[in-house]
Amino acid sequence: MRGGDSVKLTGLDPDAVVTVAVDSIVASPGRTDVRYKAEANSASVSQDVGQVSFNYYPEYEVTLKTDPSGIASVSGAGWYREGMPLAVSAPESIEKDADSQYRFAYWMSPGGEQIRSQTLNVGIKRAGRFHRHL
Repeated sequence: MRGGDSVKLTGLDPDAVVTVAVDSIVASPGRTDVRYKAEANSASVSQDVGQVSFNYYPEYEVTLKTDPSGIASVSGAGWYREGMPLAVSAPESIEKDADSQYRFAYWMSPGGEQIRSQTLNVGIKRAGRFHRHL
């Protein structure tokens, strides 16, 4: 079954047990940076079970970028459940070559907030990109 679908099981043998399964991940209509993930994607049902529900929770895609680009990569991007912590650290400085060194300035949140701490530690509330400014 796909997210939002429903099926009525009728005529089950009284001793039969049937497994019902749903998609474990369902895309958000019109968005590529939000999806819904099933807490459990299957359940066993019998004639005695009147209804089975599958609960989904939102996940948000979080990307990390360095400005200026090409200086260093940042790990930690991915899908995060709403409210889950994102913890990423940036070095104080990055040496590009013998003549150039970049110093950490701040993180920029998807909402435009400047975070001066080298360690970014936030609870995810929506999809977006965090920029590390050097």
